Amino acid sequence: MKRLDKKGKKNRKTPDQARPSFKPNVRRKKAPEKNEPKQLKRDKSESNRRLIKWLKTLGNVLITCVVTGAVVWIGFVTYRHVTTSSYFALSTIDINGTRRLTETELLTSAGLASGQNIFAVDLQGAEQRLVADPWIVSAQVKRHLPRRLTIDVQERQAVAMVIFDVPYLVDDAGDVFKRWVHGDPMPAPVLTGITRQQFSQDMRESNEIIRDAIALAKRYHKAGLSRALPLAEIHREVEGGFSLVVGAEPFYVRFGRGPYRTKLKRLGRLYAQMQRDGDRPSIVYFDNEKRPDRVTVKLKSEREQSDGSSTIAVPDKIQKRVSKI
Repeated sequence: MKRLDKKGKKNRKTPDQARPSFKPNVRRKKAPEKNEPKQLKRDKSESNRRLIKWLKTLGNVLITCVVTGAVVWIGFVTYRHVTTSSYFALSTIDINGTRRLTETELLTSAGLASGQNIFAVDLQGAEQRLVADPWIVSAQVKRHLPRRLTIDVQERQAVAMVIFDVPYLVDDAGDVFKRWVHGDPMPAPVLTGITRQQFSQDMRESNEIIRDAIALAKRYHKAGLSRALPLAEIHREVEGGFSLVVGAEPFYVRFGRGPYRTKLKRLGRLYAQMQRDGDRPSIVYFDNEKRPDRVTVKLKSEREQSDGSSTIAVPDKIQKRVSKI
């Protein structure tokens, strides 16, 4: 049955009316939102805030640059003033610890002079130049405003000479620190028996030998023998141990290996006995390891005694054995 509308007419639809009222594949246009003006205002406010923040950052950077530049400029002007002002010119340089080097030599080595600006002085550079001198162990340069410097140095003390092909100076620590030249002191004793080749090949062992020799020389002086028997030479024997050349009329003391304290005491007693007996020794042997209580003395021949020769060639005249000295 066909349906009728309210007016009794047939409810007929035309073909156009029977079609759907929308297109399935076509997007509908969104209706304009009513709050679009508020969104625009919000975007503009956000842009303004970003611009203000950027301007503030830029202003802070500019202020920092200006302040930094001002500080640098003030610092430069101040530095230039204090490093050129005559008020800070050096008038006093106090030097402490020198024994051998003169004040002029020390100031020349340090590169310092009166009249220099105290702030222009390179303290570290002056110290490095000072310790480059072989006679100086350490140095310290201090600044005292407005016009004074102090220089504290520690000099080496030459206590011996070691003979390689040429003599070298040895300090009290047993270190070889410079080649001997004319004008340098000539300390005693002289250390022999170490070749340059040995020193170059095994510097550590050679330094130990030199330190042992210096220690022996210190024991010799401490034993009180230097006045009666001046120590002239310490010789390192090939088989080890040391021998000494001592006395105003030099004679050879073959000590051998240590310990040396007892042997030094026995040498003092032996020499006193020989002085009473009128004997003049040429070689004294303390190196009898089988009989350490026995000392062998070779006296000088009549020819050596008459001409006062100081040679230490082994004489063939007399041999004296002294026990329990």
